[in-house]
This record gives sequence, structure tokens and C-alpha cells, in this order.
Amino acid sequence: MPTLTPAFALLTVIRHHPLRPSPLPLATPLLGHLLSRRRAREAASVVRWLCRPDSPQRPDSATFAVAVAGLCRLEDPRNALAALREMAMDGIRISAKLRESVRDAMLQDARIEEAWALEAAMKQPDAGKLVELVQKLLEEWED
Repeated sequence: MPTLTPAFALLTVIRHHPLRPSPLPLATPLLGHLLSRRRAREAASVVRWLCRPDSPQRPDSATFAVAVAGLCRLEDPRNALAALREMAMDGIRISAKLRESVRDAMLQDARIEEAWALEAAMKQPDAGKLVELVQKLLEEWED
């Protein structure tokens, strides 16, 4: 499997460019491609790179939706939760379809109580409770 070194090198060049252009036109299709190739680990790396404090632009709602839904589909709920936490921290509303994807991924991973708690938190208008819950779940996560 090819590495993502050239892609991350290009994203880093974009980050250091004086005009600081958005990396999303490159990163979002890359994310979709990685998820379609079932490369969840690499896709999660792209999401983490986009969410770095020095990133020129954080992911938008469409990019987060692609990431969370794709990671859930690939049965990687831990990285899906990490992306969901970033999404909630940015105050982006979670669609009903995305809520269902997260809930189903958690249920498939036999985390029933957590799935229903997440479902309830994702429906709340206040994203703070969702961020706290996801952070707690990630801290308690056992592989």
C-alpha cells in the first residue's frame, strides 16, 4: 500500500503558504478516497491533521460528515468518535443520518449503553454535553 507521505507533504506546504489557502479542496476528496479503499487508519490521520491547531482551516460540516460516516461504516467507532468530538467542538449540528451511523457503529461494537447515551446527547442543542460525553468515552476506551 502506498504511503500518504506525498499527500501530507502537500498539505504541509499549503499550511505554510503565505496566503494560507484552504486544504479542504484537497483533503476532502483524499478522505473520501481513503474511506472508499477501506483505509480507515489513514483517513483518521487526515482528519487529525485537519483538526490541528495550526491548520489553515478546520473541516467543514461536509468533510466531518464524510469522515464520521465513513469511519462508522468501516467499523472504526473510536476514530469516528474522535472526529465527532471535533465536529461538536466546532458547533456543527449532527444530522439524523449521521446520528444513526454513530449509534449503529457503537451498537455493532457492543457498546449499548454508550450508544443510547450518545444518541441522546447528539439530539441536544448544546454541543458541550456531547463533547464531554465523547471525551469521557474516548478516555475509557479499551481496544
